Amino acid sequence: MKCLCGPLDMFANTTVNASDPALDTSRLKNHKWSIEQFWKCRGTPNLQTQRVFMIEEASAAYYSTLMGGRFPEDRNLDLEVPPASILKMPIYLDIMDMVLQASPDDIGSLLYMRMNCHLFNDLAWVQTIYNRPLSRNTATVRAILDIIYRVALCIRNVDIHLNCPDACRGKSKDHCSSVPHALGTCSTRLDDLIGKTGVQYSNDTKILTNNLRDWYRRVPIERRYPIEFFMRSANNEELFQRKVEVQKIGARVAYCPCRVYYKVSLFWVLFSTNPRYPFCLAGCHLPF
Repeated sequence: MKCLCGPLDMFANTTVNASDPALDTSRLKNHKWSIEQFWKCRGTPNLQTQRVFMIEEASAAYYSTLMGGRFPEDRNLDLEVPPASILKMPIYLDIMDMVLQASPDDIGSLLYMRMNCHLFNDLAWVQTIYNRPLSRNTATVRAILDIIYRVALCIRNVDIHLNCPDACRGKSKDHCSSVPHALGTCSTRLDDLIGKTGVQYSNDTKILTNNLRDWYRRVPIERRYPIEFFMRSANNEELFQRKVEVQKIGARVAYCPCRVYYKVSLFWVLFSTNPRYPFCLAGCHLPF
């Protein structure tokens, strides 16, 4: 696998042609291993040929297949927010780094297969996580990999409309249709206290952590990513700031835009046409 070393300046310019089957980020299929990968990855479960779930779909599958229910850190999170229990675990962050460091040509099914292989080759993870909380359920593992894959591509700015969280995407089609005076479509908005501010970067980990926490408190609890997700990239300013931007995307909330219309003021009708009262023209249309 070709890796990009040094500054991760490919974020702003990384593009993937979804029409190219070799670079399709939404569908997976099994390929033949190279001889080196074959000996390393033999015995790992095969990936079924299917599309990669959206974050909210993968989160729903992840939560529904856990025998013990949601982990404590996930209980307040909305479905479109990636589970904190995934974004804070070192082995899952290692797999995310595989996607972040891969060249654009390597993104696709083979990379996903290597992610799967890396996970099942970790004996500690198999014994403590796969055998117990996950109850050896490969559907749960697939949901975990889908979430990691989508979030990493979102960080890389690849197909952000598909890979990044979207508060409206998980809503039903008629979510806004019954709301009075609404356009009938769902939209998202971001609080200015989050969107128009940022995190002051510092090479000092303690200072950076404090700066992050000061900004982090503004994000609603149900939409927060774990601190570990950000501090994983504490030594890389560009990647750290990109993760902050991804958190801003995840902090957006759904709402139903109202139809803009006006009522005519009776005061305006009576006096606006009378030249003796020109001052009455001010504020002639009052918002309803």
